[in-house]
Order: sequence, then C-alpha cells, then structure tokens
Amino acid sequence: SMGNDWLRWGWLAPVTQGCNPADYPVDPGFGYGTGDGDIANYYGLNFCRISIEGHDYVSMQLTSQAYGGLGSGDEVSLIIDDLNTREQFNLSTAGVSPTTNDWTRLIWNLTGVKDTGAYVMGLHFASDSGGATSGMHIDEWLLFAVQKVTEFTVTVDCNNPETGYIVIPADPSPPVLYCTLTNNGYMTHTMQIVTEVSNQTWMIAYSPLRIDSDNINDHDNAVPLNPLPAGQSTSFWINLTVPPGANVEELNWTVEFRDYYNGEVKESMLIPLSVDASYSVQVKYVGPLVAQTLGPEEIGLVKMTLSNTGNQMAYWNLAGYFNRSEWGSEHIRFLNSSVNSSEITYLQLEKAASQDFWIEFTGPDDLGPGLTEVTVLASGQSPATAQETRKIQILTPTEHNLSMVPSQDTLTAEADGHTRTVDIEVTNFGNNLDRFDLSLTADWTLGVTTHSPSTEEIGPFGDSSTVLLIFPMTYGIRPDTYIVVLEAVSRSDPTYVTSVQIEVEVLATHMLEVSDVDMSGQTFQGGADAKTTSFEVSNVGNDFDSIYVELITTPGMSADIVPNEQYNPASPSLIEKGTSVNVTVSYSFDEGFNGQAVLKVKAYSEQSGRTVSDEGEATFQVGSQGWIELTAGPEVILDDAGWIYVNVTVHNRHPTNDQLIVMEVEPNLARNHAKVRIRTQDGSFVLAPDLQRTASVKFEITETQFLNLPANEMLFNLTVIATGDDDVAQTTVTVRVSRDPSLVGGGDADAEGGATIMTWVTVIGGILLAAGLIGVLVMVLISTTREEEEISSLAGYQSQLEATYGSVPEAPIVPEAGVPLPPPTHDPPSVETPSGVPPESPPPAAAAELPAGAPPLPPDGLPAGWDMEQWQHYGQQYLEQHGLA
Repeated sequence: SMGNDWLRWGWLAPVTQGCNPADYPVDPGFGYGTGDGDIANYYGLNFCRISIEGHDYVSMQLTSQAYGGLGSGDEVSLIIDDLNTREQFNLSTAGVSPTTNDWTRLIWNLTGVKDTGAYVMGLHFASDSGGATSGMHIDEWLLFAVQKVTEFTVTVDCNNPETGYIVIPADPSPPVLYCTLTNNGYMTHTMQIVTEVSNQTWMIAYSPLRIDSDNINDHDNAVPLNPLPAGQSTSFWINLTVPPGANVEELNWTVEFRDYYNGEVKESMLIPLSVDASYSVQVKYVGPLVAQTLGPEEIGLVKMTLSNTGNQMAYWNLAGYFNRSEWGSEHIRFLNSSVNSSEITYLQLEKAASQDFWIEFTGPDDLGPGLTEVTVLASGQSPATAQETRKIQILTPTEHNLSMVPSQDTLTAEADGHTRTVDIEVTNFGNNLDRFDLSLTADWTLGVTTHSPSTEEIGPFGDSSTVLLIFPMTYGIRPDTYIVVLEAVSRSDPTYVTSVQIEVEVLATHMLEVSDVDMSGQTFQGGADAKTTSFEVSNVGNDFDSIYVELITTPGMSADIVPNEQYNPASPSLIEKGTSVNVTVSYSFDEGFNGQAVLKVKAYSEQSGRTVSDEGEATFQVGSQGWIELTAGPEVILDDAGWIYVNVTVHNRHPTNDQLIVMEVEPNLARNHAKVRIRTQDGSFVLAPDLQRTASVKFEITETQFLNLPANEMLFNLTVIATGDDDVAQTTVTVRVSRDPSLVGGGDADAEGGATIMTWVTVIGGILLAAGLIGVLVMVLISTTREEEEISSLAGYQSQLEATYGSVPEAPIVPEAGVPLPPPTHDPPSVETPSGVPPESPPPAAAAELPAGAPPLPPDGLPAGWDMEQWQHYGQQYLEQHGLA
C-alpha cells in the first residue's frame, strides 16, 4: 500500500564515468544521458537516464502490452519528463484486458509531444492504502521512431514540352519555364537553381536567363532559394531571352537543382532548344518619359535606335503616326544624324546590327496643350515581313500670350457726369482656351470700372474679345492727369499676369445743377397773393464758380428773385465746388389764369463765360383741373332787407382720393352793398370720391344798405371758389335784389330826387343810433374774423386729416357757435337747402357714453348729427372752433 515505485529507462555507469558517450572507451549506444539524482542519493549508484531529443524525430510511438487490473486508487502510467513538465499515458484506464494471458497491445503516440526539446522516460506505479489486487502484468518496452537524417531527395515538376522549344532571335514570345520544387527530406534544406544554354556566347554577352523565385533579391541564372522545410514545395519561373541575331542552330537548355551548401546536384533537366531563321527588328528609345517638349511652330529632335534582331540582312522602312488630329506627315521627318543631316525613309541592317536615327518634330500652328502620343513604326521590305513599333510622347505646354490694345491710349474729358468708355481689345495668342480675371489700379476718385469682373472665355490662336473701361466722370474730380492700369490674370494659370496702361486727363470743369421743385399735390389760384419757393443751385464742377440766374415763366405767371444770404443777384458770391446755394423766387398768377404754369430757373456759370448752364423747374396746377366740379344753383331773389342763401353743388370727381374741400366766396360788386360769406358749416369738409355736397353762400343786406341801393333792382354775381387737395375750381352764383320803388318815393328817378330827404333821415337816424351801430359793427368784424380764421385753420389740417383719418367716417360739418348744425353729408344723405330758406334747426343730440381718448363733450352734449366715433377723431376741432377747448 501507498506505493510510489519507478521503472526508469537508462543504464548504470561506473562511478568514475559520466553520462556523456565521449567518456567511454566504447560508446554504449544510448547517446547522451542524464544523471538520475534520486537513484544516486538513494542507492549510491551512478544511473544515467536515456535522453530523447524530440526535435530529432519525425514521428515516435512507445508501445507495451499488459493484462490484469488494479484496485481503485491504484494506477500504472508511462511517463515522459523534461524535468519541468510531465506527460503520462495511464495504463489503468487504457482498456487493458483483465483476463490472464490476454495481452492487450498499448500504443502511446508521442509524435508532436515535446518535439522541441529533450526528455526522459519511465514506468510509474502508485497505490493508495486500500486493499491489493492480483495486479497488472506488463511486458515489452518498445520505441518506434522515424529519425530526422540529413540525407534527402527532391521532386521537380515543370511545364516544359517533351520535345523542347523552337525559338527565333529576339523572340517576342520567349520560353518561360514554370516549375514546382518539393523537399522530400525530413529536415529543412536550402536549394540553388542553376541554368544555362549550351551556346556560351549567349551566356557571356547577353545573360539571357532570368530566374524569378521566392528569393526576390536575386534573379540571374544561379539563384539560391529560401530554406525549404521538410515536405514543403516552392514555385519558380525561368525566363529565356533569345539574343538578337542568334544563328540558326540546335542548343541544349539545362537546369540543375543543387544543395546550396555542398553543391550536390539533387535533380537536373535537359531541354532541347532550336533556333530558326527569322526576320525581326527592334525600335529602341532611351530617354525621359516625355521625349520632347514643343510649342506651336517649335522644332525638336528625338534620338532612337533601330536594331536588326533577326538572323537575316533586311531593309526597314520608317514611319510615324500621331494620336491627335493637329499633327500630320508634314510635321515629322527621319534624319540620319543630329547635325548636317539628310532625310531618310529606310535603313539597311545586317543581322544583329544597330543604327541610330533621329526624328525631327515641328509643332503645328494650332497645337493646343497636352500630350501627343507618337507611334514610330519600322516595317521590313520584302522578303522581310516583320515590323516593330515604339511609342513616345511629346508634351505641348500651355502657352499664355494675351494682347490688350486700348481704343485710345489717352482719355481727355471733363468731370461732367457723362460716362466715357474705352474699348480694350483682348486677343488670346496663346494655345489654350482661357478666361482672365480683371482688376484695375487707379485713383479711387475716378470711379473707373470694367463692364465685367472677368473676360468671357477666349479661344486660342488669335480669338479676341472686348473689355469696356467705364469712366463715370463724376462731378468734382480734381483736374489732373491720372494713370489707370488694367491687369488680366489667367484663371488656368494665376502666375500669368499681363496689363495695359491708359492715361486719363481730367480738365477743369464748370458745371451747375439746378434742382427741380415738386409742386405736385398742390393747387393754386390766379389772382392770389404772391408766394415764394427755393431752387437749389449746386456747383458740381471741379473748381469754384459764380452764377447768373435767369427766370423763365409761362405767360400769365409773374416771378422775381428775392435776394437772400446765399444769393443776391446784385452781388453774387463764389460757390466752392461741391457746395450749393438756394435761390428764392417769388411767384404769382394773373387773375383768371387757369391750367398748368411752368417756372424755370436757369443758372449760368460765370467762370465759363456763361457757356455752361442748367435749369430746374417747377410745375404749378393753377385753377381747375377737373377733379372738383362746381355747379351753381338757380338765381335767388331778395326783395327786402335781411339775408338769403344761394346754393352751389360740389362734386369730387377724383376716382380714388378723398379731398378736403375749403370753400371761399368773392363778393365782387356786392362788397359795397351787402355782407357775403360761406355758411359756417360749409366752410370746409371732406368729400369722398365721386360724392357730392351742397354748400350755401349767405347773402345779407341791412335795411340801410337796402334803402341806399343805387337802383331798385340790382344783380350781384358772387364768385364761389372751392380749393381741394388735388384741384381748385370756381363758379358764379347770382343774387337778384329787388326793391319796391315806393320805399324811396317812386321809381328810379324819384329815388334820385328823394335822395336828399333820405340822406337827412339817415343822418338823423345815424346820430340817434350811433352807439348801437358802432357796437353792431364791432360784432360783425369779430364774427367775420373768426370765420376766416376757422377756414384758414381747417386748410392747415388738410394733409394731416388725409394721413391720419383716411379710414375714419367723415366728420360732420363744424358749425359756428350758436348756429344750428345741418344733417351729416354722408349718412343720412345731404339735403339741399332751398334758396332763400334758412336751414331748420334739428333737436340737440342725446348724451352718449364717452369712449377712451375722446375729448370731453360740450355742455349741451354730443352735437346733433355726430356719432361717438366721429367725435373721438374730430371733437377737438369742434371745441377749438367754438372756444370750448
């Protein structure tokens, strides 16, 4: 029990001997051994264990036989041990027969187990403390191994034909031998391939054989291969080049496979090689990839060599072909030398002979940039039929040659604001389509530009385009000589830049500019008071100046210059360049003028001798333009002292615009006999497009005036004027005053006779009522002045009302304080007041709730005819006119 027994493979050595076979007079035949320290310590014996070198064997099997069995916990194993790790083959579990004498063969395959180092072997028995069995019987210790030896053979498999090769000189399809070499040995070996042909002239002069193998650094006719492991194969190629002019003969091509280290030939091949009669030729070029660089019309030479590679004398014709249509036969010649040459068309060559020749190329006139491929052909004259081509390349670089010719080298001009142009003819004499970016170098005050930042694409070989230089000659450029440089940069090659220069002479310039005055949207009336306006006169020349001003008017218009601080006709001051003065003009229109009037202000340059001038103008719309139509009502008759209304219809004929209408009346003759005015609520109003409204003129005559009329019946023509945003119009209404002749003692003759009596009556009445009359007069004046102020103030609201209240309902007419308000002009529609009948007074409007932002209501509440929206926008005007603000 508790067994731990070993059976180790080895030998007992004398104490004085070691385990090295060299220590023995006679080699024991076990090779180099390893001393067993366990046995030496336990038994005092020198025991050498047999050491197996795993790497010396291709394969190995250890075999034994056994029968019987072991108890549980017991085992018998075959052991190999490299003194670091162990491998075992357990016989207890290997299926050994338990039957007596029934021997079971046991094989342990050690191939690949510890095949890189040395190890020892043994049989090991181990048991536990349990009961014993009959045990296991073991017999034999046999080791079968294939040892790696240095001897080897090789196998070569090639694709050579059995009958050999038939070749011609300089064969274009020479033989290529492809082979596979296999190492049949048990060790790695290095082989060398050696090949040659039997004609040593070939071998010495031409080195016709080349080997391509796994040794990429060697390619001649003797090449060592890389080390080839046992059983492995490698491939290689052997290329044979037949020398030009090779004689007709039968040769042998040999290939040998040698051990690289001892030169032993392991395998060889002998291949028949037959050289036939043949015509062949070679065209050779030695030089850079681009054989020549040529531009249009340039000439260049390319050297080439022609070799008769056949083994017969022959004549060879020369020709050349191009891959671009610009080239032709006229652009190529073959020469026999580079200097003092003669043109040739063929060469005669003996077998294996060579001769140099030169090709002269002349670039075509229209040769664009790029590569041209030239195919040089050598073809045999009969009986030779062989031919050979060689391709070379000719580079044509991009040539830039841009010409810029101006239509004039010098531009002389005034700084008068009139644009001048200079044409630049741009011609591309280069050999490539190109576009050129343009840039200018010039004094910034000239403001010179090109019509485009670049040229259009311009074709090569003389195609042209035009570039415009634009000189605005703006006002105020200082008189001087300027240089303008136009630069063109190639887009295909920005390093190519060319330019042209133009001289610009700016003359002293006297220029004036008179502004126009815009009178659109305004209307004017003939006979009205004179008004003023200003015209701006600017010195836009490039030097100081003074001016003389002339006024030109339409007949029916008067205009005068009003001296001011900037311009006084009596003593005009100098005007610096780039500055201006205002000329004030007073203007008016004759009574009855109607239509369009034009005022022209023409200013002359004094420094130019009044040869330079400019004029501005203003156009006035005077009188009716047709946007306001006034229609007079029928004649009314007043036959007693008092007042009466005479009506006129106002029609806004403008198709789109509202108009703020201001009404006025000119009493004419009635001024001396009666009081005439526009009814207060008709003084101003807004009238929508194509709407009408009736306005009334109040004609009032006192009893005294009535009685003092020079005739019992008088006809008064009143001129009614309506001034709107877009027009002014007028018409005449008539009031007939008829007096009973009995009031002044009869007819007109009696009235003349009774004038004295009436005069005394009047004087006495005047004395008695002087104070009353003075008071009445003052009240009338105050009332008249207030009405005129109301009309004037409403006219000032014109543009404001249009801009602010264009979408607000039209305001009711604002009446004079204490005068009843008529119905609104638009809702409900206006009702014409009959002539001679005072308007009815409508009841006051009921009080309403006041919206936010609206002015406070009058004490009597919202005026009749108003709604709250109208009051919110127009109420403040009502309060101001009635002194309630």
